[in-house]
Amino acid sequence: MACLIALGIGANSSASAQLWVGFGPQVGYFNMENANAPVDFFNSKGFLFRPQRKLRWPWGLHYAASYRKDGLFLELAFNSKGARGAFETAEANGIQRRETKFTIHALSAGVGYAIVDQPDLQWYLVGNLDLGYMRLLSRSGLETNINRANYFTYRRTSFVGVTFSSRFVFRSDEEALSSWSLGPYVQIPFQEFEFREFNTLLNPLDWEQVGRELPARPINFGVLLTFDLDLLGILE
Repeated sequence: MACLIALGIGANSSASAQLWVGFGPQVGYFNMENANAPVDFFNSKGFLFRPQRKLRWPWGLHYAASYRKDGLFLELAFNSKGARGAFETAEANGIQRRETKFTIHALSAGVGYAIVDQPDLQWYLVGNLDLGYMRLLSRSGLETNINRANYFTYRRTSFVGVTFSSRFVFRSDEEALSSWSLGPYVQIPFQEFEFREFNTLLNPLDWEQVGRELPARPINFGVLLTFDLDLLGILE
């Protein structure tokens, strides 16, 4: 799971509104066959100290501001998530490690409505429009020094998509200044990401692989766990 920090406005009752701030983790799953095809080919060579991991488990941060009143939910957010894979080989000077990650960063605007609105539980159905960018990054070095190496961006493209989520918000009572929520989600990009550079990076000497087009749409789904504070209530 990755961390979620939410800033929102919610209702103590159906007649009032609040400003919530909070944070929590997020974890998801990518199902991109073309993105992982280079990994299968690379790992089949069998010379690795540690095989390349597939880009499957995105996690990251989500920051948001939302207004909630009379069952209405309005949200502005920034979302950052990524999946990381790495492999290691044994060289004369030690264990060499290459790390690669695919990330999505997006500003998001959402609207939703509460189908359950109780003092201790709200259940919102929310849809967000996401605008941002996607990146493929990689770095390499000795395993003992890899954290000092900088990532190089191999590809960056724009990102437009939608996210649908179900937000279960829990409070001890309607006067509580804190809450936590659980939110399963699915994010659907409108465009694909080209993983050709990832293939060339892993298989630079195989002419059948170099230059092969590998578009994949990074649809991902997962769960958000959020922790919130009523900012206006605290400031009163």
